[in-house]
Amino acid sequence: MRKILFVDDDPLVGMMTTMALGRLGHAVETFTSGAPALEAFRRDPHAWDLVISDIHLGPECGFDLCRSILETRPGMRVIMASGLVDSGDVERARSIGVSEVLPKSEVVTEFAQLLRRIFD
Repeated sequence: MRKILFVDDDPLVGMMTTMALGRLGHAVETFTSGAPALEAFRRDPHAWDLVISDIHLGPECGFDLCRSILETRPGMRVIMASGLVDSGDVERARSIGVSEVLPKSEVVTEFAQLLRRIFD
């Protein structure tokens, strides 16, 4: 079982994604904002196998969260998702070390394949 830190400012998206990932056999801790997620990550950076974050976290920026996570633990596997993904988002994410960027519409349908690829 892999432990995933999931961050999305929409509690419904968090609940649905947590359930979907749970059905795939993963343990998920969900946060609705970046600050408590980063605090949890920094308490034990090696407790996590993967971080998944929304690009837009209300007033916060998912890029800032992911950058801080990757500074804390270089090489950490990080996926970013958004309702609208453009090429600028993909380039920015890759420049800070994010593994994958997905449109939210594909997140649940693509998770099984993506997680197999990332963890294998």
